[in-house]
Amino acid sequence: MYVGGGIAPKLLKKMQDGAFIKAFIDKGRLSDLLVQTPVRLILESRAALMGAAAYAEARAAELSGHSERAQSVQMAPS
Repeated sequence: MYVGGGIAPKLLKKMQDGAFIKAFIDKGRLSDLLVQTPVRLILESRAALMGAAAYAEARAAELSGHSERAQSVQMAPS
């Protein structure tokens, strides 16, 4: 599970001291499932914007058949 947005930095201390994970997995019959669920905090404040930009770039490349990024990483012909 990824936790992002404004709540993630507020949870950092609770993640480090174990309080969040303890509360997260203390869910009765779901505990066995939740104990196996990795939890990650997204601390990059621009993560949503970066994801939207990556999606827009991929979609534009799909529609146009042209990708600037793909061209920038092409290997030289051998």
